[in-house]
Amino acid sequence: MNIEKNLIIPGKHSKPILTDVFYVPNQQQKPVVVFCHGYKGFKD
Repeated sequence: MNIEKNLIIPGKHSKPILTDVFYVPNQQQKPVVVFCHGYKGFKD
């Protein structure tokens, strides 16, 4: 399993969105699950 941590997506109003991505590196298509949580910008 690959884990990519602290990827930044540009957000609205100059507020970036910090993300982590977990996936198995193979050639199969994967479903996407978005789990949003946090308070005042803290994701961990």
